[in-house]
Amino acid sequence: MSTDNIQRLAVELHDFTPKYQYENFKILDELERIGITSKRIIHIVPNWGGKYNILDHKTFLDRIIHSYIQSDEIVLHGNTHVRESKEYPSFYQKFLGEWRYRGEAEFLATNYSDSIKKIQSSKNILFQAGFLPKVFVPPGWILSREAQQAAVDEGFEYLSLRTSLRKLNKPYEDIKMECLEFTARPRIADYIFRFQNFSLLHASHKERNMRFPIHPQDMLEDRTKKYLFELLSELSKIMHTTTFEEIISTNHEADRRKKQDIAFKKGKYLI
Repeated sequence: MSTDNIQRLAVELHDFTPKYQYENFKILDELERIGITSKRIIHIVPNWGGKYNILDHKTFLDRIIHSYIQSDEIVLHGNTHVRESKEYPSFYQKFLGEWRYRGEAEFLATNYSDSIKKIQSSKNILFQAGFLPKVFVPPGWILSREAQQAAVDEGFEYLSLRTSLRKLNKPYEDIKMECLEFTARPRIADYIFRFQNFSLLHASHKERNMRFPIHPQDMLEDRTKKYLFELLSELSKIMHTTTFEEIISTNHEADRRKKQDIAFKKGKYLI
C-alpha cells in the first residue's frame, strides 16, 4: 500500500502504572471489544509517585509484556509522573504545573541534574522489565530544555509533545501530530473538547497523523467513556491505526523519496 494520503491514528494509552491497574486493564479490554488489539502505544510510568515500581507488580507487568508481544509499542512516560517540589521559577510555570497539570507535569521545570537522574532510573526499571523504548513522553507533553537535553544524552531518539513527534538527533525535526482531547470534569470543558474534536476531525486533510490519548480518568465517567470509545471505533474504520515507530519510519521514507525527486531533477540518482 502506498503511504501517500494515509490518515494515521496513534492510539495512546497514558499513565500505565500499577496505581491504575484496574483502569488500565479496563482500557485494554474495551479496545479489544471494538477490535483494536495491537499497535497501541502504551505509556509506561515506571514508578508512579515513588510508590508503584512496575517490577513489584507481576500481574501488571505480565499484561504489559503480553501486549508488547502482540505488537503494542512501549514508550517511557516520565519516572514518577508527579512533581515532588511545589517551587517553580516563575508564576506562569507554577500556574501550569499546579493548576493546568495538577502537579503532574514532572519535567516542567526540572534542571539537568534532576532530569538525568529521573530518566536513568526509569530506563533501568524498563530495562529490567525487558523494554528499550526509543520515545520519551514527558507527563503533560511538557518539559524544560534541560530535561530535553537529558533525554538526548540518555539516547532517546524521539520526544512526543502534544502537537508533534520531535526528532532529537540533529538536525532537529518535528513530525506534526494533531491531538484529540477528552475530559469528564468540569462539564463545560467536556463540551469544549467535544467541539474542538469535531472541528479537527472535519477539517480537510489529505494526510495527517492524529493522536488519540486515553487516560485512566476517562474510565471513571460513563458519559466520557461512551463518547470516547464510540468515536474511536468509528475512526479506526477509516484511519490506519499505527505506532510512533511506524510514523517515524514512514516519515523517513517520505524524506528519502523527496530527496530522490530533487536528485532526479538535478540529473542525479540516489539509491
